[in-house]
Amino acid sequence: MVEIDVAAAVRRASLGIRVIAHGWNHAFGGGRLPGSRR
Repeated sequence: MVEIDVAAAVRRASLGIRVIAHGWNHAFGGGRLPGSRR
């Protein structure tokens, strides 16, 4: 049972880091990727 909890925590932390990075890019980086038309 502990292995499942650790795996879920790692997965949740990874997703949280991605969401924070995405929001940071939108707030401070203009929200655009190089080479995109939008």
